[in-house]
Amino acid sequence: MTATLPVPARTAGSEEHGRSRRSRPYRVALVGIDGSGKTSAAEAVRARFAAAGEPVAVHGIYAGRKTLERWADRLGTTAERVLGRTGLSAVENVIRATMACAAYRKSRDTGGLVLFDRSLYCQLARDHSRGLVRRSFSARLLNLLPRPDLVVYFDIPPEQALARVALRGEDSETLPGLARFAAGYRALPEFRGFAVIDAGGPRADVADQLEQLIRLRRPAPGS
Repeated sequence: MTATLPVPARTAGSEEHGRSRRSRPYRVALVGIDGSGKTSAAEAVRARFAAAGEPVAVHGIYAGRKTLERWADRLGTTAERVLGRTGLSAVENVIRATMACAAYRKSRDTGGLVLFDRSLYCQLARDHSRGLVRRSFSARLLNLLPRPDLVVYFDIPPEQALARVALRGEDSETLPGLARFAAGYRALPEFRGFAVIDAGGPRADVADQLEQLIRLRRPAPGS
């Protein structure tokens, strides 16, 4: 198991100045391609912290892709064919931005650990994989909301991620699509500030890496 620890990125936004570290949440965003195990790791770590008596919450920041694809499937097509590449991106951006605002609002007055299952970074990487320039609503909103204290990228070979997606049977992915998605993440200017963990191992090992990384990077209460 390996974890790459970058220089800490910018943390809280201006609206949190004046709050003590004891009172404000420590926000961790989990990002990576589909099938990398973000949701499973988030739930495992949530359970571990909760069992230790520490306040912890998980908030999803999704793009509604599964729902869009189910609706399109009823028409015998795909969401991209119905909406077009830019149209699909626009709809996903609106959904993702709405969920991001709701997640930050819920976490604003919550102490302890907050895990974001996905992030606005996910949408930027997805748009990049489609060849779209970085002028989306998500990109602008990213500059308005407080940045996460820690962003963790789940690194996994696209081939392994595709096998997991196939076993899950809930998504429609292709190997080239996942490879472009992974490349989209690495093309983000912020990627060099992400912490990278090996997501190709057993779920328990991935959760171990995530938990250890959070405990290492999170400031001690009151510090």
